[in-house]
Amino acid sequence: MFFSSQLVEALKADHKKLRAELNLLKETDISQLDRQLCFGRLLPLLISHTQREEKVVYSFMKSQDDENLNFMAYEGQTKHAMVDQLIEDMLSENLTNQEWSASAKVLADSVGQHLDEEENEVFPYLKRHLDSDKDAELCLRYESHYQDSDAIGYDEEYLSETPRWS
Repeated sequence: MFFSSQLVEALKADHKKLRAELNLLKETDISQLDRQLCFGRLLPLLISHTQREEKVVYSFMKSQDDENLNFMAYEGQTKHAMVDQLIEDMLSENLTNQEWSASAKVLADSVGQHLDEEENEVFPYLKRHLDSDKDAELCLRYESHYQDSDAIGYDEEYLSETPRWS
């Protein structure tokens, strides 16, 4: 069944916001401070998106009787965990500017590749398992968690205008 998925469109809209910050993050022609500020803007977007995606989308995918869809959900969660570890490393005060810059590029590249995989492989496959009612329900759940401050697991200090890791 072909239809325009509200859920997929919401996910892609988040991806577009993430890509804008990811592109700046890996830009080497801007100052280290500007890249660190970009990282500070990226964190809440990325954390919110991944937590909502895991809670709503991946949970649905794992509940379906389809091994490929299940595998895609577990693969996505594993990639999220790898990115979480990289972010944790970047937030440590032990990195030199060069190490931080290299980690920023790896983060941007890894997340960008993950977004591409989702849009080109996962979402088209996911849509095969959605009807319009389930799509609307999942989209509502995904969007309703957006403002849930408990779902965003970061400290406010990471969002300040002055990065602590400079």
